[in-house]
Amino acid sequence: MITARRQKEIDDVSKEIHSGGKAISVVADVSREKDCEEIVNSARKAFGAIHILVNNAGVLGPVKSVEKITPSEWDEVMAVNLRGPFQLSRLVLTEMYERGSGAILTIVGIAAKAAFQLNAPYAASKAGLTVLPIR
Repeated sequence: MITARRQKEIDDVSKEIHSGGKAISVVADVSREKDCEEIVNSARKAFGAIHILVNNAGVLGPVKSVEKITPSEWDEVMAVNLRGPFQLSRLVLTEMYERGSGAILTIVGIAAKAAFQLNAPYAASKAGLTVLPIR
C-alpha cells in the first residue's frame, strides 16, 4: 500500500509495484485522524490483516532559527512527523497484539540523534519517535 498527500507522488511507485505485484494507493495526510483511519481501513479491505506498518511520512518544515519559527509551522511538522506515526500505530497495534505478531518500522533518520542548525521542529519530531513506547 502506498500513501501520500498527492496522487502524483504515488503514481510512479504504484505502477512499478503493479508490474510484479499487488498494490493499492490512498491519497491521505497522516496528520489527519480520519485520513489515518482511511489508510488502515483500505489496507484491511485490500489485504486482510495488517502485518507490517512502515511509518515513513515526513516533512522537513521551516529552515530557520527557533525564534523565527511560528507555532503553526512547528505544529505542522509535529502533526506529520510525530502524530501521524502515533495515529497509525495506535490503529494497528490491537490486531497485532491479538494475533501475537506484526512489525512497526518507523523511519527517523540521523536528525533524531544529531540535530542540525535551523531545523528544530524536524529534529525534535524525529527524536520524539525514538522514544515513542510501542511494545
